[in-house]
Amino acid sequence: MPDAPFPAQGTSRNQPLILQNFYKKLREYLNDSAKWFHFLDKDKDGRISYQDVVRSCDELKLIQPDLIAMALFESRDASADSNPNNGRVQDNFLSQAQFEELMKQNILLDSMPLQVPDSLMAAMKTIASALDHNGFSVFDGYKSFDVDMDGKMSFQDLENSCRDWNLEIGKDRLKELFLFLESDSSGYVDYAKWKHYLDECSTEASSQSGGAASGSAQMRLVTGRADARNVIAAAIEFNQISLNDAYVAFDVDGDGILSWQDLEA
Repeated sequence: MPDAPFPAQGTSRNQPLILQNFYKKLREYLNDSAKWFHFLDKDKDGRISYQDVVRSCDELKLIQPDLIAMALFESRDASADSNPNNGRVQDNFLSQAQFEELMKQNILLDSMPLQVPDSLMAAMKTIASALDHNGFSVFDGYKSFDVDMDGKMSFQDLENSCRDWNLEIGKDRLKELFLFLESDSSGYVDYAKWKHYLDECSTEASSQSGGAASGSAQMRLVTGRADARNVIAAAIEFNQISLNDAYVAFDVDGDGILSWQDLEA
């Protein structure tokens, strides 16, 4: 008997439920998860395309295969290395390594609370709103909060970033948030949790104005090279200007050379 359809308002909020149902059907069809990639790679080109997923869903007798395929590819952040310049989700693909990483995230999601605890909701919304206001994706936000740029977000990174972004989150609440987002007592924020819960908060947070997050956007501090690059890129994209025009705009003294004074101004 086919599964009941998912709500039609889009995949963002329903994405975890959609993907968990998809992986559940895969487990029922193929108990050995090592075979999943090869099952989904219908055209056997060594990667999973949008159409591969749609065809696989048909074989699994899942309704709304396009919705499932959309959820799967939207779970790969737009900043990831699968066709990073491609704006259409339907044209992206997953390598075997990328698909296996998604499986690990889904296993983690199975054991995660569906919602952020009420005591932490305000803190999560503050971070989500700050990222949205600055034009940062969840993925870029994780990189920006990784102050020491070691590829992981420690409590010190989280605390320093919240201070530098002027986010009004108390230290005790921040410690509670870190423990909630931490991966298996590893001492670092788990990216899957970070993405899952910020995605949950971002829609509601972005619809609100004012508050600490809006203030943080006015007082934004750059804490590293990656952070600076993200801020400049966001400014260029927001103003919809070319790189040449951006260079001219940043060259405040008009001498044809971009100096530190130009950037600071």
